[in-house]
Amino acid sequence: MTSRILRSLLVTLGALALVGLETAGVSASTTGTGTNMTITVPSSASVTARVAVPLTVQVTCTAPDLSGYIITYPATVFFNSGGVSITQALGQSVTTAIAGFGPVTCDGNTYSYSVLVVSGTSPFHGGKALVQASASWNEQWGGCLISDPTNCGFFSVTDSASVVGTISL
Repeated sequence: MTSRILRSLLVTLGALALVGLETAGVSASTTGTGTNMTITVPSSASVTARVAVPLTVQVTCTAPDLSGYIITYPATVFFNSGGVSITQALGQSVTTAIAGFGPVTCDGNTYSYSVLVVSGTSPFHGGKALVQASASWNEQWGGCLISDPTNCGFFSVTDSASVVGTISL
């Protein structure tokens, strides 16, 4: 009986805390996980001069472990970039703005990328909007597998992730 009352009290306190966070405007960032990569966008951002939204995107990914290869052609990163879009409705119109970022670094650390998303059509306004972000990183190398030296060629790995969420402007 005591544990049931305690559990009920904890659930009630937890619900009140969530309501308090919502009314205070505190919310969590949105994170998406893909292939060997994680990307995070903020849950809120400010609008500058009604047409620009500066925000920070965070990306974490790791490079492949090449210790299982005899390298004959050095590892080369072929592409490593990301992009962000913000879409917001106002009445009958919809504003979409896109910006890129990079180069994306994949070494196991989390990197922050500053992005300025600028609308070329209609202005942004305070309120909710849709934010989408994605990033990818590709590395290729030539060599042979140590476990099977007859298995030689060019190898590649691609890390990528995307996220879709709501952002308060």
